[in-house]
Amino acid sequence: MKKLYNILFCIVSGFVSCSDGDDVFYTADYPVTDIRTTVEVTGADPGSPILKEIDEHVIASAPVQPGGMYSLDFSVYNGGILRVKPNAEAGIVSGSFLKEPGEKIINFMFGEENYTAKVSHYQSSDEKDPVTGLAVRKTVFLIDLTKKYQEMHPEREVTRVTRYEYTSTPILSR
Repeated sequence: MKKLYNILFCIVSGFVSCSDGDDVFYTADYPVTDIRTTVEVTGADPGSPILKEIDEHVIASAPVQPGGMYSLDFSVYNGGILRVKPNAEAGIVSGSFLKEPGEKIINFMFGEENYTAKVSHYQSSDEKDPVTGLAVRKTVFLIDLTKKYQEMHPEREVTRVTRYEYTSTPILSR
C-alpha cells in the first residue's frame, strides 16, 4: 500500500508541477480545534503512567496542532496541493494529498510527514443548524498510530493508538 501511495504521489506531483496554478477545482479548509487520543495497552490500568506517556506524546507530536489548519486545493481528481499551517503562529508548509477514490481516506504528504487519515464526523455540542435545529456534524480526522507506538514500546503490548484531529469544518450532507 505504501508503494501505491508513493506512485500516486509522483503522479500528483507531476500534475501539480505542470499546472499553472489556476487549475484548482475547489479548496477545502480544515481548521484544527482539538486533538484527542485513544490509547490501549494490554494490562495497563486506566490512568497508568504508560497510557499517560503515550497520550501526551501523541498530542505533542501531532504535526497540526489546535489553531493550525489543513487546506486542500483539489487540482487533480482526488488529489492536489496541500497547504498546512502547523499551529496558529507557524507559516505555511506546502505538500500534496491524495484521497482514495470512493473512500473516506486521505494521505497527507508535507515536510517530513506522510500519513493517512480516515475522514469521519462528530456532533458539535455548541452549534445547531438554524433550519433543522439539529447539532451540526463536523469533520474529524482519525490517524491510526498503533504500529508506530508498538515499535516505540516493544516491551509493552500496545493494542491501539489513535489520534483524533477535530476540525471546525461542517459536513454538508446528512
